[in-house]
This record gives sequence, structure tokens and C-alpha cells, in this order.
Amino acid sequence: MDNILTYCYHYDPQTNKHSLIVARIVQLGGLLTICLLGGFMLVMFRRDYHDGNAIPATPPNRSTGTGSKVNG
Repeated sequence: MDNILTYCYHYDPQTNKHSLIVARIVQLGGLLTICLLGGFMLVMFRRDYHDGNAIPATPPNRSTGTGSKVNG
């Protein structure tokens, strides 16, 4: 068990202490994930906007009674 824990800690001779580096690695991984997902969403939203497939700001007027009846 001690051998496994030594991979998680880094010895700093200036402070004479072991520091946990796994937390920093997980934080960097989370930041990378957020950046990648945000970039992907940005590209997809811009593609929809430029292709004309964006969600309209106002819903279409459905009070005219045209269209097919669903579930009833």
C-alpha cells in the first residue's frame, strides 16, 4: 500500500515535505474537460446558427389550427 501512495506524493526538498500532486492533475483534467466541452458546444451552436437550424426566439403561432393532431 505504501508503494501506491508514493506515486501520489511528490517530495519537495525546499520545504522538506511531501505534497499531493494528484489533486492538481485532477484539477487540470477537469479544466481541460470543461474547455473541450465548451469549445465543442461553441462550434455546434455556431454551425446551427449559420446553417439556419437555430432555435427560433419566438415559437411559431399554433392558434390557427393547422397541422396534424397528435394523441387524441
